[in-house]
Amino acid sequence: MKETRHEVRVIDNKDAHLDAGRLVHDRYEYVKGDIRYPKDMEGALDGVDGVVHLAAVVGEDKYDEDQSVGFETNIIGTRIVAEEAKRRRVRKLVFASTGNVYGKIKEVATEDSPVCPVCRYGASKLWGENDVVGAGYVVVRFGTVCGASPTMRWDLLPHQMAKAVVNRESIEIYDPLAWRPFTEIKDATRALIALVELEPNPSVSGKVFNVVSENVQKATLMHYMKELGGVVVAVNKEDKRSYRMDGGLVDRTIGWRGKGKVKEAMEEVAKGVRDGSVR
Repeated sequence: MKETRHEVRVIDNKDAHLDAGRLVHDRYEYVKGDIRYPKDMEGALDGVDGVVHLAAVVGEDKYDEDQSVGFETNIIGTRIVAEEAKRRRVRKLVFASTGNVYGKIKEVATEDSPVCPVCRYGASKLWGENDVVGAGYVVVRFGTVCGASPTMRWDLLPHQMAKAVVNRESIEIYDPLAWRPFTEIKDATRALIALVELEPNPSVSGKVFNVVSENVQKATLMHYMKELGGVVVAVNKEDKRSYRMDGGLVDRTIGWRGKGKVKEAMEEVAKGVRDGSVR
């Protein structure tokens, strides 16, 4: 959003993982708050035309560390945001969800595919989706968001692999034939901005969109890592998740297409580890 014409209000709880205060510049207003608490949200959306709802406990491991916080944030917090947006007559809201809601599915998942999350995190995001769609707002289901950023998630496989290359470490891969959908971080940003800038209309309001850059097997990630000079050890253990996502609907609806590539994202992360620009 920094590169757009918009004035932006950041609402963040000052969690150590994401210090949104670091992003403040002339067109940013920072509000300390936690979406779990209705009192924190009172007035936070006054004068707001659109909301990009990113606040969440993200990832299966992080969610399971403290399920009560995960539940309060991803489910209760999302409901509070959607209800407050509706109450304040906010015209546009885009909710960042996850392809984890599909679980293990053989065919390429479309927005009409059955949803069957295999972890509590995925289930929590699906619950949040229902409240957002019910309020007439937009949901985006991302693949694994990858690429260099100021504050990295090192629990994601492409990031782990890139870091291992730089540190000359080996890495174990379970079920190399398992598929994963990936969304390159700049693609994710472009999609969120495109959707929140769009005027509400029947083709998007209350709809769900898959936003994916490419679907890649773990075996292909292993190949990328080897090309970067890394060492990979494959372990023939079944992965409880293997799925691909189709992003055709968002293309047909608003003309958005993914441009990013996982290989390039891994190269960027490896470069960032070397020069210290990512941590």
